[in-house]
Amino acid sequence: VEWIRFARVEHSPAPGEIVHSTEEWEQAGGGGGVAAIQLALLADEAHLFTALGDDELGRASRGELEGRGVHVHAVVDPRPQRWAFTHVDEVGERTITTVGPKLHPRGHDDRLPWDLLRELDGVFFTAGDVDALVAARRAPVLVATSRELATLRRGAVPLDALIGSAVDEAERYSP
Repeated sequence: VEWIRFARVEHSPAPGEIVHSTEEWEQAGGGGGVAAIQLALLADEAHLFTALGDDELGRASRGELEGRGVHVHAVVDPRPQRWAFTHVDEVGERTITTVGPKLHPRGHDDRLPWDLLRELDGVFFTAGDVDALVAARRAPVLVATSRELATLRRGAVPLDALIGSAVDEAERYSP
């Protein structure tokens, strides 16, 4: 989960250029946050296993996610919540800069209800350590983002689906 600060601009700035926003807003985001919000809209319920920073942005992220119907299972990390700045241009293309370390759940952390995963229909793994990946396999269906290939390779857990992107280099998969 990241706290995202958005600015709508006519175009993304070129190196050294200054652009002016026409609209600004903030909200919880990131791969896990966005997926959880969309699943909460589409399904009866969605659960998010995560780590949130011990600061105002971490608390704001939890509040927004819960306010959008997500059941948040989070450990509080003493580090600040990761945030991002996103330019959104006239055609909806995004340019994102993240700030701070990526906070994610750890599968050996017994503050999270890992056994609950057996009761869920499926899990979308967007971040975590190998132990969290192994715990995620408790669900009947396990889908993961190719952005986490290093963890997926180390964990060697069978997946039901791998989701990637042909245009995002960080999510490109080549067998």
